[in-house]
Amino acid sequence: MSNTSCKSNDATAKQPKHRHYGKDLWERIIYQQFSLGRKPAQISHELDISLWVIQQTLQLWNEIGNLVHDPKEYAKRGQPMVLDEMACNYMMHLLDEDPDLYLDEIALELTETLGVTPALSTIHRTLEMLGYSTKKLSETALEHCESSRQDFLFKMSEESPEQLVFIDESAVNVLSTYRSMG
Repeated sequence: MSNTSCKSNDATAKQPKHRHYGKDLWERIIYQQFSLGRKPAQISHELDISLWVIQQTLQLWNEIGNLVHDPKEYAKRGQPMVLDEMACNYMMHLLDEDPDLYLDEIALELTETLGVTPALSTIHRTLEMLGYSTKKLSETALEHCESSRQDFLFKMSEESPEQLVFIDESAVNVLSTYRSMG
């Protein structure tokens, strides 16, 4: 065994051990406290559990009268949703109609139509939760559409070259010129 591995073994031996206690051990804590009248320090010593674990277990018992939170309660944690189901459905409808809408445009529509004024970050998080993702605008994605290009070529083949006048950037979405995210 090398000297390096001895040092790492010593270091891991000094790290605190994290234990996972079962419900039966928690029940013994409650039993000793309330049936036998033992103090938390005595329970800690007899069961070889840290005093902090004993205190947390007793605090949970005193607060809710149980050793484990109701799993249904876990789903209710966190802030309530700002946008209700109607607002979410309306946003999805808006994006189905125009997938290139920006967050501020969605916010304006929500305010004008439903009277809801969410923050842009709220709209963003809600859209992520609904499965929508942000898109990065790129020149090739903006300018490349095979079916449109084929339609254009077909229509232009009917014209003579003398009739054609070319103007660069004849149609542009002004918003896409200064925003890099779709």
